[in-house]
Amino acid sequence: MAQEEKSFKFPISLLVLDMIGSLLVGLGLTKMFAGIDILPATLQFDEKGWTLIILGGLLMLPFIMHLFAKLRERAEQKMIK
Repeated sequence: MAQEEKSFKFPISLLVLDMIGSLLVGLGLTKMFAGIDILPATLQFDEKGWTLIILGGLLMLPFIMHLFAKLRERAEQKMIK
């Protein structure tokens, strides 16, 4: 029982979204600071770095929201006990 209480179980879909978002943030940062373009020339535009960073952040939000909801539930359960 104590082992179940300590572990978080995250849906695989949220983990996949978080990984894709992290990849997009990384691509945006490499575009902005190193000037490296990994995407093909047909997909390149002026503010691609900022766009990739924002899209990556938006894709990472559901995982962060789920994490905070689980932490809040756990804190409420501890207060009730």
